[in-house]
Amino acid sequence: MIQRIQSLYLFAAAVLMIPLFFQPLAGLEISDKLFLQLYHNRIESIVPELFTAVKTWPVSLLLGVIVGISLFTIFQYKKRVRQIRLCIYNIILHFGLIALIYFYVKLTLHRHDGIKSFFLWPVILPFLAVLFNYLALKRIQKDDLLIKSIDRLRH
Repeated sequence: MIQRIQSLYLFAAAVLMIPLFFQPLAGLEISDKLFLQLYHNRIESIVPELFTAVKTWPVSLLLGVIVGISLFTIFQYKKRVRQIRLCIYNIILHFGLIALIYFYVKLTLHRHDGIKSFFLWPVILPFLAVLFNYLALKRIQKDDLLIKSIDRLRH
C-alpha cells in the first residue's frame, strides 16, 4: 500500500540515502598539499599521486542494507509488527552509519597526522532519514492500535 503515509515516509527515507552513494561525505586536510575526501566506498586524494585510495566497504555495505530495509519495509504493510521492528532496526543502522563515517574520518586523520576534517552536506541526510523512519514508526503503531481496537469491537 504505497498510498499510506508511513509508506511515503519510508520511501522518503530510502530516497534521502541515495545521494550518499554519489557525493563526498567528508573532507580531510592532511597537509598543505594533501587533501582527502571520504566517499561511501573509498577515501581518496584529489591528487591521486600523493595518496593511495583506501576502501571503506563497510560504509557501502551498511548504506545498501539501510536502503534495502527501507524499501522492504514498505511492502510489509500486512505485517505491522514486522514493520515496526524493521523501522527500529533501520534507525539503529542509521546511527551505526553515522558512527562509522565519523570513525573513518577520525581514524584517517589520526593515522596521517591530519590538520583538520569537516563533514559535507550529505552527512545531514542520515539524520533526516532517521526522522522519517521515526515518523513512519509512529504511524505504523497508530495503525496497529486502530486495527486492534476494531478487532475488540468485533468480538
